[in-house]
Amino acid sequence: MTPNGSPAPDTAIPSTATLAQTRALQLLDRLIDQQLETREISSETLATLRPLTSLLDLLARPQDQSTELGRQLAESLSQLAFSASETAHQVKDLRAEIRSMTAVLDGLTKAVTQLQDGQKKLAAKLGRLDQKLDQLTRDLFEDPPASDNS
Repeated sequence: MTPNGSPAPDTAIPSTATLAQTRALQLLDRLIDQQLETREISSETLATLRPLTSLLDLLARPQDQSTELGRQLAESLSQLAFSASETAHQVKDLRAEIRSMTAVLDGLTKAVTQLQDGQKKLAAKLGRLDQKLDQLTRDLFEDPPASDNS
């Protein structure tokens, strides 16, 4: 409270900014977690696909197809390659989601910055208004100077 009874300039406003900042930080943490997960999945997918591709090439040769075991192994490896391909598609989708979340986070960051700028301007204006009110209060309620009538 100020001396004239009006609320202090920034009593209720920071809670809104704090909430927005907290939300922005939560989104940023989530984005970082997803990026780390994407990197991990991408490296695992690549590590899985390289040997599978080599094995599939070897098993596709006529001499390796003569045995049932070779055929079953080729089929299993093909299924693994398909799973790895699906994982790669999921990584692609995850990256698109991360880009989308990054855009949302950028928007939130901009909104928080604008909110903070607005709060600073409002606080400055409230401070000036408080000074003017204090001056008006002094002007209205001060005793007039005593005149010398002696």
